[in-house]
Amino acid sequence: MQLHDFGSGSDAAVTVPANPNKSEVITYIVASYATAPTGGYLEVKAGSEVIFKVQLTAVGPFVFEPYLQGNRNETMTITLKTSGSIHAYLNVRVKD
Repeated sequence: MQLHDFGSGSDAAVTVPANPNKSEVITYIVASYATAPTGGYLEVKAGSEVIFKVQLTAVGPFVFEPYLQGNRNETMTITLKTSGSIHAYLNVRVKD
């Protein structure tokens, strides 16, 4: 499953829906900004628990190939935080 979001002057965020039959796994993330942010970061949550977070202070692109596994029947949220009116771009791949 490929998911993406474009934050036009706001954060970009992708939600991986809860699956009652299996734990979802994020295998690939590409994130970038139109201009360098102040206080930018990428955060992945499984439910309400932060399982991955990294500060990003340049334009990018930033490529991550994590193996981030959530729990069965739990939503996963990936947020690319930005500041001001900076455009944020986020692409996420979830294992099928």
